[in-house]
Order: sequence, then structure tokens, then C-alpha cells
Amino acid sequence: MNLSRLHHVGAILAASLASTPAVAQETQLTGRVIDERTSDGVAGARVLLVETPRIESTGQDGSYLFRGMTPGAHQVRVVAIGFTAQVKPVTVSAGQTDTLDFTMTAQGTGVLAVSDRSPSRRPAAPDPAALRPSGRYRVSDRTLLQRRSDVR
Repeated sequence: MNLSRLHHVGAILAASLASTPAVAQETQLTGRVIDERTSDGVAGARVLLVETPRIESTGQDGSYLFRGMTPGAHQVRVVAIGFTAQVKPVTVSAGQTDTLDFTMTAQGTGVLAVSDRSPSRRPAAPDPAALRPSGRYRVSDRTLLQRRSDVR
């Protein structure tokens, strides 16, 4: 190989390296999840890329970050305790950091009490016939348990 040809190859290589960025930009999606009432970040909310296994949790300030995203259209779902879940579409551009924020609406704040009894009814007294004496105890007509040794 002659020297002029080697210089030519070197010049092409140098030109191609100069036009290539030193660090390729990563495709990312970032944003904040905030409370509609207070405008504070919602810490611990779960941010999911629908139809993928990718999930991120928000930080104390409500921010999240997905790194290494596949460019294109995605559906993003946010769930947080005490808030109505949301789903939004987003298109992520190659080599860019795109932003998608969520404003969460609180669900009902009442307390739900669960019981198997009606609040207007008192529990029924135990049925003496339903109690099965084991031999050491017997059920009297007054539904009191007494030791057999006490009853003669």
C-alpha cells in the first residue's frame, strides 16, 4: 500500500470520528406524578409501560425515569394508593429525553367498615343445642357451662 493511499484512509477515518458524537444519547422518558389538590409530588407511585414488564417507582418528589426506551409510541399507566389510576399515550423519540407528567385525582377518602353483622341487630345468644359437651362439661338449661364434678 503506498503512503498517499494510507494518508487518504487516515483522513477518511479522522473525518468520520469527528462527525460522530463522543457519547450516544440514550432514549429516555421522565416526568412527575403530582397530587391535584396539593401540587406535591406523589412518592411511591408505580409507573408502568403498558404491555412490557417495565415498572418504575416515583421518588420523594414524585419524579420517575425510564432509561433505554425503545423509540416509538407507548402507553404509560400510573397507579398510587388513594388515587385514581391513569393511562396516557406518549411517543418517545430516538436519542431524546421526553417528558410525560401526571396529575393524580384522589379517590374517596371515607373509611369503609366491613362487618358480617347488621348494625341494628345484636349478636344472638349461643344455642345450647349447638354446644357439644366433651365429657368434662355439660350444658344446663340456663346455657351455663358447669363441671360435671360440680353437678351431682
